[in-house]
Parts: sequence; structure tokens; C-alpha cells
Amino acid sequence: MEKLLVMYVAAQLAQAAAGSAAPAGSLPISADISDANVRAKNLMVWEDFRIFYHAILKALADDNPDTGWPPPKLDAGTVSSVVGKVLRGVAAVAPVPHLPDPGK
Repeated sequence: MEKLLVMYVAAQLAQAAAGSAAPAGSLPISADISDANVRAKNLMVWEDFRIFYHAILKALADDNPDTGWPPPKLDAGTVSSVVGKVLRGVAAVAPVPHLPDPGK
């Protein structure tokens, strides 16, 4: 599960880093990646992903108090409080749509 989370974070960072890079913005979709600009941007994003992935892994593995971040000190109350705030925030931003009654 940790590897999946690290991959997700690395993908988000790579996408954010490449979003404003040249070739800029929205490139046309090329199913066979025949466009040289699409190939170049895909390679750049892949390399950024690899860099971020390995940096995150090294940061997580660094337990040295002088060079790394200390592990968080969380108890069950703190975790449930944070999860509750996140869930309330998600519900406020994206409310569940009302579905019509199929029997009517």
C-alpha cells in the first residue's frame, strides 16, 4: 500500500511539474504517440515521475533525526479527527446528487 501511495504522490508531482513545461499545456492526443512533441513530453513526465518516486522513497526511509523528518506522533483520536475533517470537506465540495426514483 505504501508503494501505491508513493507512486500516486510522484505522479501528482510529475503532472504538476510538467503542466507548465514546454511543449506547453494541452498536447493533442496521439494513440500511437507518432507526434514528436507528445513523445518528448511523455518522456519528460516519465523521467520526472521516476525522480520524484525515488526522492520520496529516500525521504521516507531516512530515519536519521539530523537529516530526515521524524515520524509523526499520531494517536487514534488525531487520526479520526483528521479523517472526519477530510470527509466533511469532500461532502461539502462534492455533494451526492439526488437520483430519481426509478419506480415513478
